[in-house]
Amino acid sequence: MARMRLIAKRRGEMEERFGKKRCATKAVKLVFLYVLLTMVLGPAPLSAAMTDLGTLGGTYSRAYAINKTGQVVGASLTSSEEMHPFLYSNGTMIDLGTFGGSGWSEAYDINDAGQVVGYSQTFLENDAAFLYTDGHLWNLGTL
Repeated sequence: MARMRLIAKRRGEMEERFGKKRCATKAVKLVFLYVLLTMVLGPAPLSAAMTDLGTLGGTYSRAYAINKTGQVVGASLTSSEEMHPFLYSNGTMIDLGTFGGSGWSEAYDINDAGQVVGYSQTFLENDAAFLYTDGHLWNLGTL
């Protein structure tokens, strides 16, 4: 019985040792392949650039999401210091509006069809989810 435990223990040690060696060998091969491709093809060019989206007349804006066509959504202060959701498309920042609350609203995401979701305060100061699509802001109800 003790011999069987010893054999099982050694088998586990061998599997552990060779398993780690296999992983290390794969890692070395991947690094070698990366270095070789970089030497042959050169480094991959960066195709991204930072763009100042501007504001809706205030001093601050922030972006939350971007879709495949480059449309960006977020929130920006207006000249009256209210936070409004925006859609930035084709170089223009569009104020998506509010539901008449104290002026605190944000757009959080956009899909590839250009539909925007976020929240806006209502005139009763409740937070309500919205969907902006085809130029209309739809109230989806309170959160």
